[in-house]
Amino acid sequence: MITLAGMDSESIKARKGRVMLVGVCLFLLGALAVSMPFMASLAVETLVGWLMVSAGVVQAVSGYRERRQGRSGAGAFLWALLAAMTGIILLAKPLSGVVTLTMILSVYFVLEGVFKVFTALKLRGLVGWGWLLVSGILSLLLAGLIWHNLFAAAWGVGLLVGINLLFTGATLFALGVRLGKEPS
Repeated sequence: MITLAGMDSESIKARKGRVMLVGVCLFLLGALAVSMPFMASLAVETLVGWLMVSAGVVQAVSGYRERRQGRSGAGAFLWALLAAMTGIILLAKPLSGVVTLTMILSVYFVLEGVFKVFTALKLRGLVGWGWLLVSGILSLLLAGLIWHNLFAAAWGVGLLVGINLLFTGATLFALGVRLGKEPS
């Protein structure tokens, strides 16, 4: 959760309004994704495809500059080709890309879950720290569901991203509300 990264309890308390606002926004985005999981899956997959094509263009420009300065640039051109081709394949075959992204997303949920659990334990004693712990455990459970192929269908990415956004948003909002009730 980027919102809380590197913050101590006093920093979070000072930004409780912003924490609540981010929570509401993430919750609404999550509700939208859960209500249209297939569309959300295709949106995520298409975004990743275009990002890869863009990365390929950037790498190609880097390779061109390397060549102009008398260096090989071969590595940059190879990475450019790999990134661009990956993006083109994702854009050309969106359903196959969605299944692949579902597996990649499960790794993300594992890392996010571990981060949330460790952050919650670090903030133990702060009012509302348990919400963050629950959110981390839920992220780990979502990752487990993916690995057991319960959500490997084309709508899985959108649904899982939506669920994650719902819980992250609710967690941040609840944390902000609890901080508002805590005496300064």
